[in-house]
Amino acid sequence: MRTLQDFFKSIGKLGLVYGPAHENRFSRSCACANTYHLVQTFQGGFQFAVFPSDFKVSKPSLSHIVHKKFKLKSGYYLHFDFMCTGTKPLSSRHYGVRESSLEGNKTDEFISFSVNYLKCILDALCNGYNLYIPELRAYEKQPPATAEELKAIKAEFRSIVKGKLVGILYDNNRNEYYDIEKQIDEIRSKLGLFKKKPRFSININNTVHVRNNDYLTFQLYQY
Repeated sequence: MRTLQDFFKSIGKLGLVYGPAHENRFSRSCACANTYHLVQTFQGGFQFAVFPSDFKVSKPSLSHIVHKKFKLKSGYYLHFDFMCTGTKPLSSRHYGVRESSLEGNKTDEFISFSVNYLKCILDALCNGYNLYIPELRAYEKQPPATAEELKAIKAEFRSIVKGKLVGILYDNNRNEYYDIEKQIDEIRSKLGLFKKKPRFSININNTVHVRNNDYLTFQLYQY
């Protein structure tokens, strides 16, 4: 019986799909700026770091920044700075947000997923995938997942997210060719992920590729 890795190995490594957020970085998104310290001069869409409960985290001085913290099961706190448009448009790639940088820690309690690569897995499960056969020096079309394989892969995902804080990031703009909410609904129904209400959701901008609206949606789910 084929596993999750089998359905993705023709595309890439599973580390593109999910992993500890400080390593996966939402599949290397440029919006994810810093992952274990809150810097003084900020560029991107958000940054995060983990600090002990008794550590004093200075609040950002910039009105564009929304600061949030979440308690982890370990007792540590996960702190975020989010870049939002607010009432004033973004006009620079770099913003001073606090008097000094704060060095934090990494954590395996917080993992990130790529919605785009989850969609690739979903396509492979539903439609099959091309597998390279070295002996033939050619690709062969593999069949879609059986009901038994799909059930086992959903169990794999449940094991991956169990006890974790899980984040996703996606472009919330829709058009006739792109409906990310519809894709996420398919991921919910067929992979069993993100079915509960998010612990937190926010729309943000990204100074690396700035737009005139907060076009990225960031969501956290607690498992």
